[in-house]
Amino acid sequence: MTSQKLVNLLFVINPISGDIEKEDITSEIENFCIAYQYNLTFFETSGENDLEKLKEDLRTNNYDIVLAVGGDGTVHLVGSALIHSEILMGIIPMGSGNGL
Repeated sequence: MTSQKLVNLLFVINPISGDIEKEDITSEIENFCIAYQYNLTFFETSGENDLEKLKEDLRTNNYDIVLAVGGDGTVHLVGSALIHSEILMGIIPMGSGNGL
């Protein structure tokens, strides 16, 4: 019997990006993580010191993948926080234009 490493996912959600309600996507993320047995944490941006707060969260927790759920600003935030990091980044586009 082989043991499978639990994957720790952090979803960084911008609740106001693209004027899109995030409750549905949050539920879908939770269901996905339950189905595939991923550990799940949400980080919701507030517009106040988000980069510093996210960096602190990354320093104190052991995430395998950080996913940006929002628009270009959220992607930039996550990318900036992960510079010089070995943590993988994913994107769930939920902005108004998703110009990335």
